[in-house]
Amino acid sequence: MNIQNIPDELLEELCLEVRFFFLNYPYKQCRKLLWQFYTASVYHSADSSSGQENSNRLFMYERIEEFLRLLNALDKKMQGFEPVEGSCERKRGSDKTRRKAQSAKA
Repeated sequence: MNIQNIPDELLEELCLEVRFFFLNYPYKQCRKLLWQFYTASVYHSADSSSGQENSNRLFMYERIEEFLRLLNALDKKMQGFEPVEGSCERKRGSDKTRRKAQSAKA
C-alpha cells in the first residue's frame, strides 16, 4: 500500500476523527474504561469460557490498548497542525464537540 495514494481529504478526516475522539475521551480515561470492559468480560464469563476464549479476549484487549496508544501518539503529534480552511467539513459531532475542539486550538 502506498500512503501517497490516499486522498488528502481522507487523511484529514481521519486526523480530525482522532483529534475529536481524544478531546471527548482522554487517553487515560480510554485505557481505564477498556480495562473495565476487559475485566467485566472475564468476570461474567468465568464459568462458561474456555482457555482459548480467555486467550482471545486478552489478545483483543492488548491489541486495542496498543491501537489506542498509537492513536494517542498520532494525536499528540497533530496538535500543532491546523487543517486547511474549508478543505474538510466536519459532518458529525455535536456543537459541544466542535466547541471543545475550537477551544483546544486556542
